[in-house]
Amino acid sequence: MELANNSDHLGIIPVYFINDSYDDNSTFDEDLNRDPLYVVIPITFLYILIFLLGLTGNVSTCIVIARNRSMHTATNYYLFSLAVSDLLLLVSGLPPEMCFIWSRYPYPFGEVVCVLLRSVLIFTIMFL
Repeated sequence: MELANNSDHLGIIPVYFINDSYDDNSTFDEDLNRDPLYVVIPITFLYILIFLLGLTGNVSTCIVIARNRSMHTATNYYLFSLAVSDLLLLVSGLPPEMCFIWSRYPYPFGEVVCVLLRSVLIFTIMFL
């Protein structure tokens, strides 16, 4: 680790530069461009669990509200909107995130898909 010369920054906070090379004890697998399997596999199982539970719960919520006349209230319409928003986030965000965990660089789907997915995520967060 090297300490940068901060004489021109008035010495407020020292700036450190971290060496980009990895040593033998590194937790990053350079050959595969991902974290080691003991990190990737539990995160993958957790993401699959979140995906399945989120998909089941939100689809069930939408079906119940849509089919029951007594559930057609303003509060339940808002709940329906939240369930649809959550479904969009799950379907558009979680699978690409799992692919990113398994293959960090370069992004496996290209720059266009990256920008589109981030735009969808921002849209669902801000407008739904």
